[in-house]
Amino acid sequence: MKRTKQLAAILAAAGIASISLTAAPTANAGQLESGTFDDSFSNTFDDCGYDVTEDAHIAGRYTISKGTKKTGGEFFRVHQQTSYRGTFTNVATGAYFTESWKTNFRELPATIVDENGPVVTYQTKESGVWDVLRDSSGKVRYRSTGNLVFSYVFDTGGDGAPGGGEFISEEFVRASGKWQTFDADFCAIVDDLIG
Repeated sequence: MKRTKQLAAILAAAGIASISLTAAPTANAGQLESGTFDDSFSNTFDDCGYDVTEDAHIAGRYTISKGTKKTGGEFFRVHQQTSYRGTFTNVATGAYFTESWKTNFRELPATIVDENGPVVTYQTKESGVWDVLRDSSGKVRYRSTGNLVFSYVFDTGGDGAPGGGEFISEEFVRASGKWQTFDADFCAIVDDLIG
């Protein structure tokens, strides 16, 4: 059930460009940029063999840190707090469930592994309430909470600006918490709740 978390990851990678900022980006000492975002959206998909409409709201705040001497002025760390609430409705029957989550994503300081890139290695930590899925009566049917850590090797491109570069590798490091949805089949959950 990773589908909605991917949206948050895309927003972070895109520099929050695809949704409306509620306040002009600002910066403090040590920060390149900070701001908030807030957006509502609706879409219909048929991934599970029938039409399901998602009506959702996503909001949060982010900071992008300045590059450091340790990384030659490269690698601009992101810290993002995001909350989401959505309603998924079976178009044919009107049956619905809700999903909510609130996570805290942080890129940790990087270490240079190749001066010519520079290529860096770093970890990310994301924690929080990953999923709370409630049926139409309001009963919690699925819940995931915990922490995830990933490790990356990243070529910054050496351009001195955020948004560029290329991932060389990604490695799962560890998970802790209680997970009912993270590796679950999204359509199996949808079928169980509104199929």
